[in-house]
Amino acid sequence: MSQVELVPTRGRAADATPLQSAPSSGQRGPADLRALFAPAAVAIVGVSSDPRKLGNQVCRNVIAGGYAGTILPVGSATEFEGLPVAPDLDSLPVAPDLVFLAVPAAAAPAAARQAAARGARAIIVGASGFAETGPEGEKLQRELTEVAAETGARIVGPNCNGIYSAPARLSLGFNTAHGEPRVAGDIALLSHSGALYEAMARRAEAMGGGLSMFVSVGNEADLSMLDHLEHAIADPGTGTIALLIDSIADGRRLRALAEHARRAGKPIVALRVGCTKRGALVAEAHSSRIAQDPAADAALLAAAGIMEVTSVESLMIASVLLSRFGRRTGGLAGLSTSGAGASLIADLAEAHNVPLAEYGKATRTALEARRKFSQLRNPTDLGFFGSLAVLGEAVAAMTADPDSGAFLALVHAVGRDRAAMLGEAWRGPAAGGTPMIVLAPGGLPQGERDAHENGGAILLTESAAAFEALAALLGRGPDEPAAQARAEAGFALDPTLPAGPLGEAEGLELLGRAGIATVECARCDGIEEACKAAARIGWPVVLKGVLDGVIHKTERGLVAVGLRDEGELRAAYARMGCARTLVQPMVKGPLELFVGFSDSPSSGPLLVAGLGGIFAEAHDGRLLWSLPVAEATLRRDLAASSIGRIFASGRWKEPGAMGDLVDILLRLQAFALANSGRLQAFDVNPIIFGDGPPRAVDAAAILRDHQ
Repeated sequence: MSQVELVPTRGRAADATPLQSAPSSGQRGPADLRALFAPAAVAIVGVSSDPRKLGNQVCRNVIAGGYAGTILPVGSATEFEGLPVAPDLDSLPVAPDLVFLAVPAAAAPAAARQAAARGARAIIVGASGFAETGPEGEKLQRELTEVAAETGARIVGPNCNGIYSAPARLSLGFNTAHGEPRVAGDIALLSHSGALYEAMARRAEAMGGGLSMFVSVGNEADLSMLDHLEHAIADPGTGTIALLIDSIADGRRLRALAEHARRAGKPIVALRVGCTKRGALVAEAHSSRIAQDPAADAALLAAAGIMEVTSVESLMIASVLLSRFGRRTGGLAGLSTSGAGASLIADLAEAHNVPLAEYGKATRTALEARRKFSQLRNPTDLGFFGSLAVLGEAVAAMTADPDSGAFLALVHAVGRDRAAMLGEAWRGPAAGGTPMIVLAPGGLPQGERDAHENGGAILLTESAAAFEALAALLGRGPDEPAAQARAEAGFALDPTLPAGPLGEAEGLELLGRAGIATVECARCDGIEEACKAAARIGWPVVLKGVLDGVIHKTERGLVAVGLRDEGELRAAYARMGCARTLVQPMVKGPLELFVGFSDSPSSGPLLVAGLGGIFAEAHDGRLLWSLPVAEATLRRDLAASSIGRIFASGRWKEPGAMGDLVDILLRLQAFALANSGRLQAFDVNPIIFGDGPPRAVDAAAILRDHQ
């Protein structure tokens, strides 16, 4: 029974946050980041006569970026590119709003305190050597956190490479990308990686997009990724938000902020790194954070309506498409210069959950009137029309269809003249605001590239990245959390129950109170009580030993099943060596499922379901939902799963099983919502389906301290 990570912990303040609240980092209230992204004066500490030093590079980048505010170098040099260098912060002629500390880790806490005392409201700590390195670094990082809490100055980092603000023309950082001219736009790029900044910014600019801001959040000693997300949502110059994440600190807050972004009309797209075991180890070493369960994070992002991609290329392609067009309704209209290409579009669309447009009668009539060969399908083979002469009219009909949200043509090199004709076909719909994508996996000669782009098309060469981006462009938003209404059916836990693991009998009792059917569970002290309980329940029975703090009984040899008489019961009791036992009827059925609930600061509250029994962990088909979740969402996801396929098969003889399972999940959700902050985990495994009404056989729970 480890589907929901039943590990006892003591509660923290973050754990008790109500499900829909959005606390800021350190409970300090929303971060005012104007000093970070719109400072009047910036100081760079660590400028020396050695041109190779980090502080010198940062100062050069600020100057090269065209920052119009006051630049205040601080360090051992006397002059830097015509600017006077102050020996220390106290010697500056004016107080800086923002300070970049290009000093070693050991010196950073004291330098941050000096910067705050001089009047800085925001501080960037670029050095590594903090929590990502071990205990000594963790101590230094705690000191930075204390500086922020005690002075009110907000700290970015440590272990980060800086920021970019388009309105301020401020490129404050030390890597190569900070020294390059940037194209201003409305994409906020918030990243746990600073080194990938150049690649991400360059890709966006190559597609005609640009950044409103960038921040390398580093180790988050003070300001977190979510603080920056909150700022980007409120920023009038930001229209689309791209996240590169290696961990999520507060799932509840992320979901609440995503809802604010949805209401503001600002789509969010995310790339998670560290989603494999090896990747998680690298992420931990890089940034001091431990990657969470990828499935849990995916469920959280999906519920929040944050579209997820798997590569830097798809992150930036999706961001630019969303920046230019916003989220689109409808499906993809596809066209290819070959039959195989049309099939490939269909395969890629299905693999990446990109909906294909269902053409209406008027569109079909218009296309059929221009047909020469083949049959009308979406995606359509260009040969369907026989020639390019009617292509403009056909493309206009496809893109004008009410169910068409975007257009993609899969092409290869066809010659400059034919490419020009294709480009002309794209021109009208592109001018009307339709996303016109040309996908050329093999690339194209420059003249043909120009023809497509002159027609208003966006030219892409990576198939997977293109379709991941289209999934973000055409994907559904967050599900409506209609399940709140069912939360009223929950009940509050007895306040006298202690924190820590609850026994199985107590867990089954809680299920019964939630309205979920369970098998009988007799608590027995001694073998004689166990024998009497077994005789009353009826043979065969199951005997389970009870030991304080032991949740997973099977692994400890504390479960004996199918006991047929008193002799077998006594023998099993003797083997277990437990004075306290549970006796249950032996229940069998054609299908065993598990359901559960878990609540962690990172992922927030989750429901989970899957194939159960003692081999539940061997199945890789868990379904997870971030709470609250709507009934329609449960039904949709279950229907598409292995559970749904079992229930829909001709061999399954219980037609109401899907409804029963959905009802169980909604009741468990209601119980969890009613006990937010107190209930850490609840694991029900198995629930027997297919032999009458479903019945829970085993349950375990973890409670937190009262908050």
